[in-house]
Amino acid sequence: MRRKHLTRDNHAVSEIIGGILLLLIALLVFASIYMYLYPPPPDDNINVKIQGSVTEEGDAVLEHVGGDTLTNFLVIVSYPNGT
Repeated sequence: MRRKHLTRDNHAVSEIIGGILLLLIALLVFASIYMYLYPPPPDDNINVKIQGSVTEEGDAVLEHVGGDTLTNFLVIVSYPNGT
């Protein structure tokens, strides 16, 4: 007969749910602060399409024809024999 009395008692269940909710809130706050202080690093892979040609005067022309926007870039020109 005591079994009916045990099923009506919901006080322990509400404390467990409250504890789980507090734990989830603390975890979300910690994750938010972590992502604010340590954002993910930028992607190092840049996808660029460059077309090169030589004018009649002998000038080399490099033209950006597609891909990511180039804000900071360095152009290194070398000959096949290393000079």
